[in-house]
Amino acid sequence: MTATIDVRGTEIPDLTNPQSYVAGVPHEAFDAIRAQPGLPWHPSEFGTYNGGFWIVTRYSDVIEIERDPTVFSSVPGAFFPLGNQDRNGPMSKHILFMDPPVHTRVRKVATRAFGPRVVAQFETWIREIVVEVLDAALPLGEFDWVEHVARLIPARVVAVVMGVPPEDRADIVRWSDDIFKGQANSEDGALMAAAFQAVGAYMDRLGRRKLAEPADDVVSLLAQSLARGDLDEGEYLMYTTALLIAGYETTHTLIGQSTRLLAEDEAVRVATREAIARGRQREVVDELLRVITPAMNVTRTATRDVEFQGQQIRANDVMLLLLNAANRDPAAFPEPHRFDPLRTGVQSLGYGRDGLAFGSGIHRCVGAQLAKLELRILLEELHRRGTRLELAGEPQRGWSALVNQLTSLPVRIG
Repeated sequence: MTATIDVRGTEIPDLTNPQSYVAGVPHEAFDAIRAQPGLPWHPSEFGTYNGGFWIVTRYSDVIEIERDPTVFSSVPGAFFPLGNQDRNGPMSKHILFMDPPVHTRVRKVATRAFGPRVVAQFETWIREIVVEVLDAALPLGEFDWVEHVARLIPARVVAVVMGVPPEDRADIVRWSDDIFKGQANSEDGALMAAAFQAVGAYMDRLGRRKLAEPADDVVSLLAQSLARGDLDEGEYLMYTTALLIAGYETTHTLIGQSTRLLAEDEAVRVATREAIARGRQREVVDELLRVITPAMNVTRTATRDVEFQGQQIRANDVMLLLLNAANRDPAAFPEPHRFDPLRTGVQSLGYGRDGLAFGSGIHRCVGAQLAKLELRILLEELHRRGTRLELAGEPQRGWSALVNQLTSLPVRIG
C-alpha cells in the first residue's frame, strides 16, 4: 500500500516515494493542495536541508519562483532528492544545477543549435526516421509501443542531432534507463553512477573524434567550445550527457503517454483526429504536453529567509515545484482536466499552450522544439495512415517520482 502523509488535515500520497506514482499522477491530491491557502509543508527524512520541502502547485507561483534564481537557487539540486547539497560536487557542472552568470555562459554555447529555425530544418530526416519505425512496427499488428516505437524514435533522433553513430544507439537507451532508475530509487544509485560514468567516458571519446573530424552536430559544436575554453571539461561532459539523456527520456515518455491517451480515451482520440484534420496538430502536441508533463517536478532552494505567498520561507528550505500540478491549475487553464487542443482562455503568463511542460525561466528546456517536432510528425504519420491503436494489455508505469514514464504499452491495430 502506498504511504500517505497528512498535509494540513489532507491525506496525500508521500511525494518522496516513487511508489506513489506507480498507479498514476495523484491529481486529486494536487487539486486539494492547491485549494488551500499558502504553501503546505511536506516532511522528508532525506534529500533536503531542513527536513522537508514546500509543495508548490499553482502555475503563477512556479513561474515566480523560477524567474528569480537569486532567491531560489538551482545549485543545491534541480530535483528531489537534492544532488549537490554541498554546492561544490560533480553535479555543479550540470547545467540544471547552475545559476547565472555561470548558467548563462554554459547555456549560450548550445542554444543556437536548438533554435526554432534550426530545428525546423530537421523535419525531413526526422520524418524519414518516424516512417521507418512505423513501417517496421505497425505490420506486427500487436506489439509493445514503448519497445518498438517510443524508445526508437527519440534514440535515433538524438543520435543524429548529437552526432552519435548508429551502432551506439542501444547504449544511449540503456544508459538513460539506468540513470532514471537510479534517480527514482536510491537502491539503484550505483547503477546510475555507473551509467553517468559510462556516458561521460563515451562523450569524452566522441568529442575527441569530433575535434579531429568535425561534423554538423551538437557534439562537434560543444567539443570546439571546450577546445576554445568556452566550457571546461566538467561542463562539457555534463552538458553533453544532459542533452543526450534528456533528449531521449522526455520524448520517449511523451510519445508513450500520448499514445496511451489516444488508445484508451475515445474523447482524446476524436478531439485529436478532428484537430489534425483542421491542420491544428501543433495545438494537439501542446495539449498532450500539458496533460502529460513528462518531467513532473523540479526543485529550487531558498538562498535566504524570505516571505512567499504569505509563507515564511527559511534559508535552505526546498521548494518542490509540481509542474504537472501547475499545468492543471484552473487559473491558467479553464477545465484543466479536460483534453481540449483547441481550448480558449489560456492564461499562460508568457509561455505557450504547453504550459510548464518544459519548465520556465532560464532553465526552460533547450530541446523543447525538437521534442514537439518529433511528436507532431508521429501524429501526422499515424493520421495519414488512418491508424487506430487500442490497448492490448495493461500499461506499465515507471518507478519514478520525477518522470511520468511508461515502461510498457501493449497495443494492437484497431
